[in-house]
Amino acid sequence: CETDLKFLKITPGLQWNTFLGFGLTGGKTRAADSGEGDYLLRDCLEGTEETSFRIELPKGRYDLLAVTGSARAQRRTRFSVGSSVWEGQTRAGEFQAAILPVVHLQDGVLELRVEAPSPDMPWSLNLLVIRKIHAFL
Repeated sequence: CETDLKFLKITPGLQWNTFLGFGLTGGKTRAADSGEGDYLLRDCLEGTEETSFRIELPKGRYDLLAVTGSARAQRRTRFSVGSSVWEGQTRAGEFQAAILPVVHLQDGVLELRVEAPSPDMPWSLNLLVIRKIHAFL
């Protein structure tokens, strides 16, 4: 089965870049690696300030799958894109997945906002998968 799936590691230093067509904007983020678990969940981006991941996409319907959590600490995370919002809290060793349906009406930048609703508990983003469901003509 042929596929054109692409997985990229996003680091705190990868700021929004129009040439690349993706990157981070907003608050400070840091990389965290618990050293435990599998490679999809052991490391993440985390922070306490609102941050956005921006990506250039053609118009269409998408599902965004975002995973949050930490092997070693509690996390409280809110993801939002357009009118789709998800919020969850995890204890140490727990992970949660959120699916945000998105209707992207025109070619251009899609922005996923990530924030910590509670100032004493950081947000985390372990994994983000963007799946195109339907193209618009």
